Amino acid sequence: MKNNEIIVAVLAQLEREGTVSVPQLAQLLNCSQKQVSEALELLVYAYDVASVRLDLHETHASLVSRRPERLLRLTSEEADVLIDVLENAGFDADDELVRKILETKALLKHTRTTSAPHVRTAGTTAAASVAQTLSTACEDEDHHLVRIGYQGEGDDRVIERDVEPTVFFSRDGRRYLLAYCLRAQGWRSFRLDRIKSAVVLEKRYNPRDDVPSIKEEFRRSVIKAHVRFASGSAIPAWHGMRTVKTLEDSAKIMSIDWVGSMWLPKHIVAQMGHAVPLDPPELVEACKHFAHSLQRSM
Repeated sequence: MKNNEIIVAVLAQLEREGTVSVPQLAQLLNCSQKQVSEALELLVYAYDVASVRLDLHETHASLVSRRPERLLRLTSEEADVLIDVLENAGFDADDELVRKILETKALLKHTRTTSAPHVRTAGTTAAASVAQTLSTACEDEDHHLVRIGYQGEGDDRVIERDVEPTVFFSRDGRRYLLAYCLRAQGWRSFRLDRIKSAVVLEKRYNPRDDVPSIKEEFRRSVIKAHVRFASGSAIPAWHGMRTVKTLEDSAKIMSIDWVGSMWLPKHIVAQMGHAVPLDPPELVEACKHFAHSLQRSM
């Protein structure tokens, strides 16, 4: 069977039984247990969009919750980064989504388990480590300086700069760190993908009063995206999404604010054909690229 056929067969079995055995499915579908496990890992994200929790174990998988109020399955580090992004997007600290993420983080902090993780995750990359260091530094109440290694556009050198990190923001589909640069003696926006290293220093600084407005920066970076949802498909409760038009076949055109991150393309692909990106072209390409990367990894 082809990989996409295996995914559909596994999905059908899950919907019928609620719990499936990886070895039995592999035998039934005449494929390897690895292929079944990879199909299940992909389906985790598809079910997540529909507020359904799919738990993966070594030899079986189970649909254990259909409650939309369940906690998000995030690591503590992922929760920190997501909260940072939401705050930059204008979410208040008492917003329901932010509150649930904080609840998840608190639960993870006080929970210890010796069992294997339900879902295998990729190892921490150097870029993710830099992002996490800077995100934590922005929230550091002791206000420690950070030494970054920055490679400017068209420059083959990585130059060290001591900065006072303030906040992340998005613009033109990229993430930036706003910080006061001691080398330049002024506020600078550092593109995150060009920051090659980040080390927190012992030296501290006093926060400045002339921080540029990030909310205005964010407003300029927002792109209005449009997604078509097939007739009869469940419309996910994505923040800020609105109905633009209902077509003759009852399909719906929805608009949603997008800042160029991979969050929206991943969730569209997870809809498994029920959602189709219409515009902007960057969103369509991002969805195609992510879908192809999933196929190559299987």
